[in-house]
Amino acid sequence: MVAVSCPDAAANGKADPTKMGDYFLNYLATADGKQRLMNGLSEVIDMDQLESQLGAAMGSYMAKAMGTYTRAISDVLETQITSAMNQIVTQITEKIGNAMQAAMGNVGTQLQNMLGSSMKIDTDAFAKAFQMNMTEDDLKELMTSTVHFSICS
Repeated sequence: MVAVSCPDAAANGKADPTKMGDYFLNYLATADGKQRLMNGLSEVIDMDQLESQLGAAMGSYMAKAMGTYTRAISDVLETQITSAMNQIVTQITEKIGNAMQAAMGNVGTQLQNMLGSSMKIDTDAFAKAFQMNMTEDDLKELMTSTVHFSICS
């Protein structure tokens, strides 16, 4: 539809029909226009129902958003805690292994000292005679599962 200007309307002191949209928007910007628009809308729209629908939509959106954020934070924390626990268990495993080797060597030396010259004990051979049947990884897994079990209990 092509808008056609009406020069007769302006000459006769009447509103130009091609500018009715502008006139209407200017009227809605006035206090009276705003009030009438609000009154009309409140008769057509059930505000309680609208509020209920908006509340439900916002609740659903917030639940999804918070679920996403919670999962992301949980994943990061799980990764960080797992890494820290693995480092701790590795350090503990190494320290336990070193302490056990030193203790076995000391037992052999103490036996040698107690028995004096009546019997000779090779302390290195004695320490090697007591070997753990677990690798470092096995001991680490045992320590991890024990710590995990005590945390979960």
